[in-house]
Amino acid sequence: MGSRGLRLAALGMIAGQLLACAGAPVEDSGAAEGEQGAAQPPVQGAGTAAGDPSGSSVPPADGGAGGTVDAPTPPSLANAEFFRADSLRIVEPGIVIRPLGLQTDVSAGAQTAVDLSLTQDNETITDRGLEGGQDGIVDLSLLFRFDLGADPGSESGIMAMGGGRCPAPLGSAPCEEELRAPLEPLDFVNLDRCPVAMTGYETPGRCFNVNADGIVLEIIGIGNIPLERATIVGQYQGDPVEALGDGVIHGFLSEETANTTTLPEALPTLATVIGITGEKPVREFLSDDDLSTNEEGVAGWWFTVEYSAAPVEFSGQP
Repeated sequence: MGSRGLRLAALGMIAGQLLACAGAPVEDSGAAEGEQGAAQPPVQGAGTAAGDPSGSSVPPADGGAGGTVDAPTPPSLANAEFFRADSLRIVEPGIVIRPLGLQTDVSAGAQTAVDLSLTQDNETITDRGLEGGQDGIVDLSLLFRFDLGADPGSESGIMAMGGGRCPAPLGSAPCEEELRAPLEPLDFVNLDRCPVAMTGYETPGRCFNVNADGIVLEIIGIGNIPLERATIVGQYQGDPVEALGDGVIHGFLSEETANTTTLPEALPTLATVIGITGEKPVREFLSDDDLSTNEEGVAGWWFTVEYSAAPVEFSGQP
């Protein structure tokens, strides 16, 4: 599949940027092991083996465990077309600052910024980036839209992922599309389990799987961040579907791209508090310890983000 545009909104200066990088898993960076929304390790021998350059999660042709057909009583999306991420946990890469040239890990502070931005209104989106001052909108809203025909019982469908404008406090009014980071369509397949190639993750149960040669994170105030070999998975929970769980976003950011992508002038307050400053290359804030290579030997960072999402009311036609 060709490159697809994928946009995240609000707190993009830190949240989106952190999502668009990769390396080794960060210890103590968020949710405890086993909490809701954390994907499970893969079943040995099931799905795609680690190192498979295709990134494919297509099940065996014999229709065994992991097949795309004969799912037991698939759930319905009739009453849950729109979902909003209610948790985003940065598993990798490590986020650092370099005072006096010494690498200092600030991953915990970066995760705190993401956590707060999902529920609070502390910043205002401007053309310069994210600046202090409330605007009545929760700072970070990542939306998932499933087309009405995207039945979990089917073999495939079309979804969209992008930014939203959700009121503070949450639930006080419907969410709207963030026009500066609109929802963009992505093809997906439905599986009975969704392993994520080259990771220790497998989303169990009926789930959707997006595999793309590349997606582009278009983050307000930052620009385009191409991610190669991208995978997005999530489990349908409940019948009718009442949540998306065990979600994972995984992809590769090249070192060349990280060197040529700069942060905006205006950054969220908490980002500056922990030492992340604007108008510098993204590379400046990625841990040297996590620098890796893709299957072709290109240097860069693998990123992994866990997420869960809950249904929301939506106003307007994206």
